Amino acid sequence: MKAKRIDVAILSHPHDDHVENLIALVEEYHWPIERVLLSDSAWWFGTATNRRIRELFAREGGAGRVGRPGERFDWGGGEWLILNPPRGEFAGGASEAANVSIVYLLSFNGVRALFTGDVEATVGRRIAAELKAIADISVARRPE
Repeated sequence: MKAKRIDVAILSHPHDDHVENLIALVEEYHWPIERVLLSDSAWWFGTATNRRIRELFAREGGAGRVGRPGERFDWGGGEWLILNPPRGEFAGGASEAANVSIVYLLSFNGVRALFTGDVEATVGRRIAAELKAIADISVARRPE
């Protein structure tokens, strides 16, 4: 592999199938991670995998930080706008973990890409309405 590091790791939400592969990249390939952005969920301490990844980040130099809606970052020449999750909303256990997914809009070289994690339909509709209000884009919806 040509990569030697991970500049930004965005862990959308604390379900094991969304985070466990990052452990292998750090432990097996020894890739340092410069920035870690986590969703706001108590479930980051709810499974052995989640506790292990938090320990790994702490050992590698930082525990990560929680992303908040409205935050903007300029990483790697792109603009990252965090859209979800609202503070304190859906902060419970595994059944709510998908709705705390970090949702972000990445703008780079005139292209905008929306990353939605695993949010469910009700949260997706709220994000679509907010996104339509702040960005000059059309929001496509699938038929109900």
